[in-house]
Amino acid sequence: MFRQRFFLNTFLASLIFWQLGLWTLFLNWKILPPQVPLYYFRSWGESRLGTREDLLLLPLSAGLVLLFNLWAALYFYQREKEKLLAQLLLLNSVVVNFLAFIYLYRIVNLVSP
Repeated sequence: MFRQRFFLNTFLASLIFWQLGLWTLFLNWKILPPQVPLYYFRSWGESRLGTREDLLLLPLSAGLVLLFNLWAALYFYQREKEKLLAQLLLLNSVVVNFLAFIYLYRIVNLVSP
């Protein structure tokens, strides 16, 4: 599967965005305040705040999406008719990891001095 350029590039792009998210947290961990705005889907006020440890949920969930989609893509790639599904799963991993990185980056830039 990774002999094809598309699969290798999408996997590497997902891995790069996931690593960027981890490094963003790692490099800014000491300057983050104890509470950060994380839950934007909640009503305005303190219910939107989460602890800085809650920010670890973003790269953790993006990494789990990457692992699951990679496993499912490997499974579907072995079948002849489901190669498109395998490509879509890996492309989905890129999108999820990119959005998780952008979300995390914006939160860190919002609260850092």
